Amino acid sequence: MALQFCADRRRTERFGCPGDFTLTLRVKGTLKKFEVRALDYHRYGVAICSDRPYPTSTKLIADIAWRDLALSNLHCVVHNCTRTRQGYRCGLGFRTQSVDQFDRAEAEHKLFELERLLMNEIADAQYAPPALNSAER
Repeated sequence: MALQFCADRRRTERFGCPGDFTLTLRVKGTLKKFEVRALDYHRYGVAICSDRPYPTSTKLIADIAWRDLALSNLHCVVHNCTRTRQGYRCGLGFRTQSVDQFDRAEAEHKLFELERLLMNEIADAQYAPPALNSAER
């Protein structure tokens, strides 16, 4: 069944992930976790860089943490995975409407909140006044 918002994911702005953005994955049905680097994020998915490939359509469980916001046991699926010089770049789509997602409304709310926080972080960095040097104080 196609997701209602699937077309929106391509039009939604993506936000770069800061260095303290933590993303841990495990393949559904397994216990071993892998920490990966999140490249960019929006409420429908995340692009990652990993040292291992994840085949297309692989179902994953993600844990995301950034500042005071944490999401656990978030269901997602691999849309694509390409080998690069740094490892494997994979696009993951969140599956908050999956029957496996226990807390659907809360998961969607937290994904939206995370997107809002990242958007504000970027806006604050872009529009912050220049720091005064000691001669100007």
